[in-house]
Amino acid sequence: MGAPVNQNDPRVKRTRQLLQRAFTDLIHEKGFEAITVQDIAERATLNRATFYAHFEDKYALASSTVGASLTELLRRRVADEARISEETLRSLVLAVCDYHIGLSKQCQRAHQSLEALLEAQIKATLYDLTLGCLTRTEALRQNSPETLRMAATVISWAIYGAALQWARAGQPQSAEALAETVLPLLMGGITALDGLVGTERWHNGGTVRSVTIAQDGARVVLGRP
Repeated sequence: MGAPVNQNDPRVKRTRQLLQRAFTDLIHEKGFEAITVQDIAERATLNRATFYAHFEDKYALASSTVGASLTELLRRRVADEARISEETLRSLVLAVCDYHIGLSKQCQRAHQSLEALLEAQIKATLYDLTLGCLTRTEALRQNSPETLRMAATVISWAIYGAALQWARAGQPQSAEALAETVLPLLMGGITALDGLVGTERWHNGGTVRSVTIAQDGARVVLGRP
């Protein structure tokens, strides 16, 4: 690649969108391994030099494409200034399920081709959003940045893993049902963070934890009995 491009320039955005759209179309037709940079440039009606002005290779384009797609799905479900809560976590699970549903519906070949390659990008996108939610939660600010980063890693990887297993199994239950199954497990991890108050336990064939934290002066229930 040459000099960095201004990604806020409307012309740059349009060019990147053309390349991403061409990539998406081609992967449905040929699978990732068979696609070349020349294929992508020709489909986008651009030349190779233009491609390399924006992306180092097709792997970088793939990462950018899935990152943009997942970010859009997350924005539809999670508010920009969201804090960590049961509803936020549910929305994150559903957004990743939306991503897998969309990819598998478009083309099973694309789903199989991209799964391993783009795992890191999906986790990174989830991590960034989760860390932001944790950081904005007032009651958790007494935790060190390192602790919050580790919590974001655990939560984002757990959500990705659960949604991936669900997709691989052929979506045996609804995304909403999966979210309800995963939420107590995620909440169990959050209880280890400092700043949680009002923890209670019920014994009914096992221990069920309900957690309440203070959030902007309000009491927000994260777990349920």
